[in-house]
Amino acid sequence: MNWQPNLTDPDIFHITHVKNLAGIIAAGGLSSDAGLAARKIAATNIGYTQIKAGRLTKPVPSHPGTTVGQFVPFYFCPRSVMLYVVNLGNTGLPPGCQVDILHLVSRVSVASTLGQWAFTTLNAAAAFTTVFYTSLKDLGNVQWGAMPQVNWKQCKDERQAEFLVRDFFPWTAFHEIWVHGSSAAQQVKAILNGVKHQPKVYVRPDCYYP
Repeated sequence: MNWQPNLTDPDIFHITHVKNLAGIIAAGGLSSDAGLAARKIAATNIGYTQIKAGRLTKPVPSHPGTTVGQFVPFYFCPRSVMLYVVNLGNTGLPPGCQVDILHLVSRVSVASTLGQWAFTTLNAAAAFTTVFYTSLKDLGNVQWGAMPQVNWKQCKDERQAEFLVRDFFPWTAFHEIWVHGSSAAQQVKAILNGVKHQPKVYVRPDCYYP
């Protein structure tokens, strides 16, 4: 993978199916899982249903009374562990489905201005994750050396660190969309046609799995 993290102002990545893009734009942005459920909005799910359910009850202690599922989740790296699992077909989509998965890209400097937020150094849904940071001064606790690793078995937990934004993440806060190949790029550009805010679309096969 050619990507390296920008430690001055880290990129953050939300992965979603291309089928969800038009709905995200129409809604003005991304809703948390709790928000989607409350408004009965259907979306193409790429994750484990049982894990998503667990996120709806896992507390975020830095914001008392909230749960992980009330936040829109981002990773600190592309080519995430979750993308690997999804692409294997383990979550219900067919094997090889990464060709239809988009990386929606924003930055910590943008996300941290959007209301309540927190970040973790491990998977936010995991039982062993108890610390949720709310100061950008603590970003040094993220294991940045793990993020660009291609062979990540030895740093699997650290690569699942998350940045969480409460309730809603506006479409205008994304500056790029990364895709697997030209076919997905064409689909995305067709969806973006006529949309006022148009993030730049990049074909980044290095940020997907072989």
